[in-house]
Amino acid sequence: MTDDKADGRCPRLTAQLISGGHVHSAGVGPKGSTQYRQVRAPADNPIYVAGLSWVSC
Repeated sequence: MTDDKADGRCPRLTAQLISGGHVHSAGVGPKGSTQYRQVRAPADNPIYVAGLSWVSC
C-alpha cells in the first residue's frame, strides 16, 4: 500500500475476525512510502472481512 497524503495519518490493513476482535498491520508512512503489508489471523478465528484504516504517524 502507499501513503499518498501528508496528513499525519498512515494507512494500515484492518481485519475483523469471525469470532470477534480485530488484527491490524503496521501503518505505512510518511507520504510517498510504498510497503507490502499483511495481516494474519489465528487458525481458530479466521478473517471475516478486511479493509483499510488509519493510524497517526
